[in-house]
Amino acid sequence: MHRLQDLRQSLPHGGDPVRECDILVVGAGPAGSMAAFTAAPHCDVVVLEKRAHIGVPKQCAEGTSEGLFEKLNIPLNPTWISRKIEFARLISPSRITVDLKDERVKQLKFGYVLERKKFDKGLAELAARKGAEFHLRTQYQGLKREDNHVVVKARQFNEDLTFKAKIVIAADGLMSRVAKDLGIDSTTNLRHLESCCQYEMTGIDRESCIELYFGNEIAPKGYAWIFPKEGDVANVGIGILPTRAEYPAKYYLDKFVNWLGLSGEIVEVNAGGVPVSGPLDQTYDDNLLIAGDAAHMANPISGGGIHTAMLSGKYAGDTARKAVETQSLDKKTLSEYETLWKADFGRELDMSLKGRFILEEFTDEDFDATAQWMNEKGVGQLGAVDLVKFALKRHPTFAVKFASFLTS
Repeated sequence: MHRLQDLRQSLPHGGDPVRECDILVVGAGPAGSMAAFTAAPHCDVVVLEKRAHIGVPKQCAEGTSEGLFEKLNIPLNPTWISRKIEFARLISPSRITVDLKDERVKQLKFGYVLERKKFDKGLAELAARKGAEFHLRTQYQGLKREDNHVVVKARQFNEDLTFKAKIVIAADGLMSRVAKDLGIDSTTNLRHLESCCQYEMTGIDRESCIELYFGNEIAPKGYAWIFPKEGDVANVGIGILPTRAEYPAKYYLDKFVNWLGLSGEIVEVNAGGVPVSGPLDQTYDDNLLIAGDAAHMANPISGGGIHTAMLSGKYAGDTARKAVETQSLDKKTLSEYETLWKADFGRELDMSLKGRFILEEFTDEDFDATAQWMNEKGVGQLGAVDLVKFALKRHPTFAVKFASFLTS
């Protein structure tokens, strides 16, 4: 912030300082901080964050994959990890369990449950050490294009701030105001908005595995989860489609906690929406890149978004840096960003969206039968053909759709 303070001191009393920069990032979550970390060694980068404390409140169940940090070449700070996850456990409505833990499945490397309060802040610290300038408790107010730049208005405490950037990276979360103000509709249809509620609880002793519970009585068109953290602490949460449920997410979460007989104390409550629509049709424009949840990049089945947020942040930072270096700020140049992220995880999001539509048709009996069959077959030996054969016997309509999406 010292550069802005120096500018204020050089202006006459009452002047309106304008902080010029190459790249302005709105939002200091994993997408925004990763974009800043990537671009800051090469460009003048400013990050605006509305919260006073980065990573507070946490926004998810905190799980992410093991290989993500290697792929991004980010040093993994041990203090960011709350629990190393060894395997996943799927639980059907009748409590039939499927443990994804044999040798073939273990290659998936389930990863970690992070401590988001430390992780998000730690990622921002890495970006700051690379040269990014952070403005906390700074609320985005609006913007306009001007002379091939973007002029952004913000407010910090009771003071109005003005920034002039060559490129803006919108990492401001669900229903991004930044994207909307630059002409891209970031509205999420309620049909594709998952409602989530989560308790962080003590007294929950669990193995080092994530537990996923399925069933329409448990979580209408969604699932419930237990993600163990350090010691006897765990994230216990639920995600539902409110358009297909009678009650709010908290009702189903309380019912789930009682169903399992969990008696620990609740020490934190988190709630919010997750876009499960698949990504925006366009994630770039003149002077603009959109990353993470702002671009609706959460996985449509799991709702997880840390890995896509960080990957999209990296690609946004790289693309913005190159555009600044060549002074090519138009959407034709910036379209390279969309090419990059689609080549990496576009197919994953597309298949997950189609898979989500299929799972929405499952009855509780279907979930039970699938779990039973997976155990009989042997999880590690399952392939797409096996699933289709099983589905033909159990649910012909589902099978046709499943085969169609696998080959599309």
